[in-house]
Amino acid sequence: MTEKVDQQEYEAAWESVLDCIDGMKEEFRWSKDIIAKMLRELAEKVESEEN
Repeated sequence: MTEKVDQQEYEAAWESVLDCIDGMKEEFRWSKDIIAKMLRELAEKVESEEN
């Protein structure tokens, strides 16, 4: 494949990929916060049942 690549299309494609990665990072951060909250609530529940 020796097809000539249009520089603007190439840059637009990379921008789209980077936007997707940013979205995935944000989703992971959100999920991580939800999991941490659930673990805190579970720990509090276990502690209160022990007392």
